[in-house]
Amino acid sequence: MSELSWQFGRAALLALGGLGALGAVAIWFMTAMPGRSYQGPPATSPAHARLADSLRAHVVALAATLGERNLERHAELERAASYVAAALAPLGCSVERQRFEARGQS
Repeated sequence: MSELSWQFGRAALLALGGLGALGAVAIWFMTAMPGRSYQGPPATSPAHARLADSLRAHVVALAATLGERNLERHAELERAASYVAAALAPLGCSVERQRFEARGQS
């Protein structure tokens, strides 16, 4: 093997190694989270605990009880809209439905 091809091979390996290192740094930079994660106990008050329980109940009602909602399951869409309206009414929120037509249904 000639001296020139040996130098070219060595330069190519160094360049590939540098590109690999640069790629690793770029991936780390793009995926690293800033700061430190909180490690202590959750800072909750009784009001926060009640709110968390209420929100969890709403998520379970919409996700597990009513389940999938899309244009093929129009009845579930209506039930979910009614559920949300009923949940907001006691809070003093006025709910106005905005109807639109999709695939012949509104």
